Amino acid sequence: MDSFYAVYLIIAVASIFSVMGSLFILIIYVKYPNLQCFAFRLVVYLSLFNFFESSSQLIPSYKIDPKMCLYQSMLNQFFGLCNILWTGFICLILYFQICEIQSNFVRNEKLYLLLTLLISSISIIIPVSFSSFGYVGGNCWIKEHELGNLFRFVFFFIPAWTVIALITIIYIKIIRTVQRESLLITEMTISSNRVISKLKMYPIVMIVGFLPLTVYRIFEVFIDPPIWLYAASIGFYTCIGFMNAVVYGLNEAVKDEVFKTYLKQDVCISMEDES
Repeated sequence: MDSFYAVYLIIAVASIFSVMGSLFILIIYVKYPNLQCFAFRLVVYLSLFNFFESSSQLIPSYKIDPKMCLYQSMLNQFFGLCNILWTGFICLILYFQICEIQSNFVRNEKLYLLLTLLISSISIIIPVSFSSFGYVGGNCWIKEHELGNLFRFVFFFIPAWTVIALITIIYIKIIRTVQRESLLITEMTISSNRVISKLKMYPIVMIVGFLPLTVYRIFEVFIDPPIWLYAASIGFYTCIGFMNAVVYGLNEAVKDEVFKTYLKQDVCISMEDES
């Protein structure tokens, strides 16, 4: 089996899981009106970005023409950066809501979304202007050359690790705030523990997704790393959509709504059986 074809298979399998996870969040949002609130809408935006990025990864770039490769490169870069930036904005909104007790974050939703789309658009316009998109082995993205390496870090890895650092610091503050308030109100202990356990997962998801790929790209600047390292790193990164769906989507509100639906179905079935 061709090594690049094997890499594509790994990317495709991971992408399918991420697409399914993103679709789950979108379907849940449409199906249950009680979940169509501001907080879950933020997760829906993230799921949309993950869905389109994972879908673009399914394009078999190892055998497509240069024009199609350009389209895939642009989609990967645009929605990949949207994913990074929007994760950061979710973090900021949580911080303002819990620690600063501000209410204007709801009004700023469109501003945050506009900034995400604008910055991500700039990140594809500049590389396109310098013909820096192309096939990179397994999929299409910013090519490996002196200017391309600069674009990779400026438009992807630096924002990614900046957001990772940001959410780590802010989530520590949020966790401390929740713990402090739970000490004042003993009834909050169970719910606060759930919040804390969930918050701890947010930076972990990004670190698991971005660390292997970052290490690989750094190695790539200096040496020729083995293809299996690329396959592993891109596989972890592509699974971010699935991991986001699990961490952001499987909260208590979603579980309650799904449980109530199945409970109603069970009641209807039992009544039909009795009749």
